[in-house]
Amino acid sequence: MTPKVGRPSKYSAALAETICTLLREGNSERQIAAMEGMPSASTLSRWKNEYSEFQRDAIRAREASADFYDDRRRARADELYETARRALAGEVEIPRGYIEAMKIAIQEDARSAALRNAYRYGDRKRVEPSDDENNQNSRRLNDSLGIVL
Repeated sequence: MTPKVGRPSKYSAALAETICTLLREGNSERQIAAMEGMPSASTLSRWKNEYSEFQRDAIRAREASADFYDDRRRARADELYETARRALAGEVEIPRGYIEAMKIAIQEDARSAALRNAYRYGDRKRVEPSDDENNQNSRRLNDSLGIVL
């Protein structure tokens, strides 16, 4: 047996959990890699390939981070609504560009949530045919092609 060459891996369950917590909080892998004491982005990628439990946990953490962005989107929308209500009541003046900036921030948070969990926050809806529809479509296709089963 040949001995391993190179530095020993810094991977540990505790570090993996810290990374997953940071992912759940909305940080990207690049942002995490830039933090003091964290592994590089390429190391994170390698660890996901080498440690299946880390890959699974990182995927779940990234999906969970979609809630962070959706919560922030909702908070910004509530803030915008409250500011508009107060402006209409004459209590405050809305600074120039405020509405456009909030709109962009809300859209970016919605996009970030959708990128992290397309199933819950994406625009596309999945329509999956039932088994009966699949069988009927297969029979129609086979009939049209002259295939006898």
